[in-house]
Amino acid sequence: MHLFGMVCVLLTSALCSEAARWRSTRGRHFVHRGHRTPAWSRETSPTAQWFRQELDHFNATNTATWNQKYYVSKRHHRSGGPVFLYINGEDAADPGWFENAAWMEYAEEFHALCFIVEHRFYGDSRPTRDLSVEHLRYLSSEQALADFAAFVRGMQTKYSLPASTKWVAFGGSYAGALAAWLRLKYPDRVHAAVSSSGTLLAVADFQDFYGTVVSSLSTSGEGCVEAIQSATTEMSSLLGSSGGQESVKKLFGMCSGFDAGSLLDAGSLYCVLADGVADVVQDNNNDKPSWDSSSTDVDAMCRVMTNASVGSPAQRYSALTALTTGSGEDDCADYSYRSTVDYVLDTAWGGAGDGDRQWMYQTCTEFGFFGTSSLAPHVFGDKFPLEYFVQQCSDVFGSRFNATSLNAGVKRTNKIYGGRSIQVSNVVFVQGSIDPWHTLGITHSNSNSSPAIFIKDTSHCADMLGTSSTDLPQLTAARAQIRGYLRQWLSA
Repeated sequence: MHLFGMVCVLLTSALCSEAARWRSTRGRHFVHRGHRTPAWSRETSPTAQWFRQELDHFNATNTATWNQKYYVSKRHHRSGGPVFLYINGEDAADPGWFENAAWMEYAEEFHALCFIVEHRFYGDSRPTRDLSVEHLRYLSSEQALADFAAFVRGMQTKYSLPASTKWVAFGGSYAGALAAWLRLKYPDRVHAAVSSSGTLLAVADFQDFYGTVVSSLSTSGEGCVEAIQSATTEMSSLLGSSGGQESVKKLFGMCSGFDAGSLLDAGSLYCVLADGVADVVQDNNNDKPSWDSSSTDVDAMCRVMTNASVGSPAQRYSALTALTTGSGEDDCADYSYRSTVDYVLDTAWGGAGDGDRQWMYQTCTEFGFFGTSSLAPHVFGDKFPLEYFVQQCSDVFGSRFNATSLNAGVKRTNKIYGGRSIQVSNVVFVQGSIDPWHTLGITHSNSNSSPAIFIKDTSHCADMLGTSSTDLPQLTAARAQIRGYLRQWLSA
């Protein structure tokens, strides 16, 4: 059985789930979680190291501490060189980012000492004994930024770095926002930052997410968007009768327990199917690295949806779902809302909800990022509005996590960081036009101190991957621009 319901709960808020992890054998970890991780050789894998952090940086009476995981690479470092800090976001730190990654190519040019640092409450960086709501109150972007700032100071001391050493923060997706925010809040610690696909603007009802997905699908030829909308219409009609409901269950290989008459179960189904499409758009193979052997991209997906020989639009949607998830005939897909909630209720470290529960908490308290079906003409249906996601927040974390608290958290986030109007220097903001998340970031700027690079026809965090012979010319040009800004800021 595969728990597909979690895909929609979390991927539309920038995270993958247990179901998404199962299908991430193709190389994806984002949505999001954010972006793909480059391959690395276990024979040369660096050893994890640990840095002592405060549990609460903003309460002097709380003396509790915990160990934060990090990796270091001295491969390109020379005395007097800068330090590059790769900020890990909402998943486990992976030393794969020391291989086949753009920031390491920059490190070679600038002779940088390089660190990969894990975010509190993810991976092996476990500040508390469990993931109860009581302990998740220590999980926030503000606490994480304070961690990274403390880490910078700690490494300055450990490696006896000159006070004049310049640190540059790198990150993608949520971590791309963190890189920019670190420069904003701790300019004395970080000299510059590269914010790749940074989700700077918190928004509860992120209806533009699927708006961008539809726009990206429209570039693949005539009929793709229309076929998906026809499939949605056909499914709605089928679900209106008991016979039709059984047909849909069979068509999508559903496990028992799905209630077609439940608005929440229907929301789960429509959202998961929509996210399967968004998943491919987000990590479109226009920027596929040489180590990624996957072949599912927007064009391949649209070929399935416009191929009448496959069957009716709903049958094509079923075939597309099998393509995007890698599911087979013997797989059973659990789309039920209840199973989704039960999955994230696990508060144990290493439990079923480990990683997913944490990110869901952050979206319910700080960011929103909920990709809803609110935007007309509702190509993917209208069954997963904002209320659907707010209900999840309440069911998982308690009744006080509701629409009021969500809106207050989103408003506060934008107030303390500035959203897309962030006032910061020495930060380059990079976005891809196909990426459904790009509307939450900066795509144009008139400031020489905080420039923007908007890369046509590329997707999520494409610029972070290492150079490939298949790179689009505009992607190559974007990396050259990033190098230029780094050269400028590091020489200043």
